[in-house]
This record gives sequence, C-alpha cells and structure tokens, in this order.
Amino acid sequence: MYILKINIILILILLQNLFLYSNDFINRNIIIYPIVNQSKNKKYDYISDIIRDAIKSKLINNRDCKLIDLKKIDYEFKYIKSYNENKLKKLALENNGDSFIFGEYYINNQEIYINVIIFDIITDEKYMYNKIKCNLGLNVFNVAELILKELKKNIIYKFNLNQKDFFKKKIIEKYNYLKYTDMVYVRGGEFKMGNEKNNNDSPLHTVIISDFYIAKYPVTVYLFKKFIDETGYKTTAELNKKASAFNGINWKTDPKFNWKNPFFKIDDNMPVVCISWYDAINFCNWLSIKEGFESVYNINSDNIKCDFTKNGYRLPTEAEWEYAAHGGKKTNNYEYSGGNNLEDVAWYYDNARNTVHPVGIKKPNELGLYDMTGNVWEWCWDWYSNNYYNDNDKYDPKGPDIGTKRVIRGGSFADIPFGLYIYIRGRSEPDKCSNSDGFRLTRNAR
Repeated sequence: MYILKINIILILILLQNLFLYSNDFINRNIIIYPIVNQSKNKKYDYISDIIRDAIKSKLINNRDCKLIDLKKIDYEFKYIKSYNENKLKKLALENNGDSFIFGEYYINNQEIYINVIIFDIITDEKYMYNKIKCNLGLNVFNVAELILKELKKNIIYKFNLNQKDFFKKKIIEKYNYLKYTDMVYVRGGEFKMGNEKNNNDSPLHTVIISDFYIAKYPVTVYLFKKFIDETGYKTTAELNKKASAFNGINWKTDPKFNWKNPFFKIDDNMPVVCISWYDAINFCNWLSIKEGFESVYNINSDNIKCDFTKNGYRLPTEAEWEYAAHGGKKTNNYEYSGGNNLEDVAWYYDNARNTVHPVGIKKPNELGLYDMTGNVWEWCWDWYSNNYYNDNDKYDPKGPDIGTKRVIRGGSFADIPFGLYIYIRGRSEPDKCSNSDGFRLTRNAR
C-alpha cells in the first residue's frame, strides 16, 4: 500500500511536470490541408479523408496545439488545387494558422504511398517525409503517429513563452509580406486598347495579350523597406538628392525628398513613391532572386535589357497594364478601373488630401486588383512614343526600341478626373523621382 502511494505521487509529479513543460511553450495553431489524391483512379479519393482524420485525431488530444476550423479551409483550398507554398502560407495566416500540414498520396499495387510536408510559417522551415508506405488495409494511424512525433519535435515545442513578442512580430511580418506580394492570374485575350478622343491615346486598336500574373497591390513601403534593409540599395533620389513633390497647389523639388520623406507622412501599407524607373527594375531583380525565380533584367549601367522568357518579377508592359486595368476577360468596360464612380475606386485630387493612401481601401476591379486608378502612377516597361499606337505589334506589344521617357499609367492622388481614365498615357524620364510615382509587379504565367 505504501509503495502504491509513492508510485501514485510520482506519477502525479510526472504529470504536473509534463503540463508545466507544455505550458512553457507557445500554443501553435496548426492547419491540416486536404491530403490530395494523385492517383489517376478517383475511386481512391475517400482515402484522403481517412488519412486526414487520423492525423486530426492524434492532434485533437494534444494540449499544446490547436486545429483551425477545417470547413472554411476546405472551401478556400479548392481554388489552390495543388501545392503552392505562398498561397498555402497566406491562406493559413488569414485563418490564424502559424504552421500547416499538406500531403498527397498515390496508389501502386494495392499499397498507399504518402508524401507529407510540415511547414513552419514562422521560420520558413519545411520538413518533408516522402513515400511513407501503408496498405489499403489503411493502417494510417501509424502515419498519423509519425506526423505527431515530428510536429512535437519541429513545431509544437519550438518557441517558449519568453519568445512571445518575437512570435507575434513574425506572424505580422509574414502576413504582410505574403499579402503585398500576392499575384493575380490574368487570363490573356484580345481587347481594344486606347481610344479615339486623344492624340497620344489613339487610335483605338486591337491587341492580343498572353496570360500573365500581376500584383494585387502596388509595391508598398513595407516591401521596399525589406529590399533596402537586405541590400543597402540607394535610390536615385537619394543619390541625386533630387525629387519632386505635389503640395496641393504646385510641384516642389527638394534634395530632402525621397522614398522615406516624400513630403507627407508614410506608412508601411502605403505605395512606395519617389521611386525612379531604375529603382523599380532593381527591386524586381532582387525579389526574383529572393523567391527563387530567374532575374528578368540584365542591368548594365543605363542599358537595361529585359528577357521576357524569364519567370521572375518585372514591370508590366503598357498593354498588359491596360488589359489588367480593364479587368481582362471579366471586363465590364468601366471608364475607371473597377467602376464608373471615381469616389468608389480611386484616391485623386478631390478626395486624397494631398497624400497617397494605404493600398486596398478602395473598391477593386473585376480581377480583384486594387488602386489601378489613382493613388500613384505606375511605371511600365515601355519607352514612350506619341505615335506608337499607329504601328505597334498586335501580339504582346512591348513598346518602341528606343526613347527618352518611360510610360507611366493609372494616375495619382494629385490628378483630376480627366487624367484617370484607363486609356490615359503618362510618361516620365526613367531617372525622375516624384511622390506621385510608384510601381506594380508582373510575372509571366508560362
């Protein structure tokens, strides 16, 4: 009896220490994405739920992590369809997840082979387990046990409570990065570019555009700051000590103006401004390398070459920009990008109060793109020519071969309504910096 009491006390102490140990760690929010059937035979689709439920049952009894509501995840996941790391991270973060499990399986000779990825969004660490084997008798609880073991080792007991502030900061940082690099797929097609009313915007002509991706938002101060912090890059305005700013009445040039001081107070969620065309090109190459894509631009002093066969980030062509602003194949033929009521879709002279505004506040267009009209002018790849529309290429036009100014599109906070129609063409010297000029990212879809 005495020995039994001692054993019970020892067990209670052990359990207490276990709970104390567990409670010393930040509770992780884990998302289990659907386990995708990669077999050609769809009759095995049911196995997906069995594998996932087995993993869920192992986690649901663990005090140190929380499973996110799966119904909402399943609904949104069907639009992703396959493993896309950035989209899965963003979807997880939007649903308060900080880590996720993604898997796929295939059947071969009555045996199941499961590939599983455990991803820690906070550290960007990925743990891959390939060809975990079980049979159609579905001894999947062994798989679930393995995954739980790896979660405890690599996710659940990674961050202690003393790292809570760091953890929260990382969550915000990761979400902002993924949000502001979010790309929208634009299905190519034929459209009428330009108009018949203005000299440099005419004639109205047919253009055919290939599929591409374009950023949901203009590049923000937040993103540009990461570029500066990681590279030490000096912008054109900082080097030349020259940028112009609109003060509500006229334009003023001052050596103190640059992306950090564009005349108005900046916020991380605002479009970055006082950016030259060259600054935008350098940013594109940096982000391409950072995300594992090919650099598009060959930068040799002022002689910039663009390789449109590469898959990295670049500026849109003028034709791509106008097609996307119209809403692509989903167009409703609005005058402005997203609608005919300028107040709904744009920051401009009448409502902006002489400053740019955080991205994504106004109504998006048919493709889900924000701020295509107003807020900031956006640099395009093309050299500007007043007569280019008279003899341009019909298929994926990329502008003249030479010029002195680059195209900017979309209008800004400093413009009146007339300057904000989708077809309006702006132009500026590539080394000019203004607090009304920013840029938006594009990538090839092929």
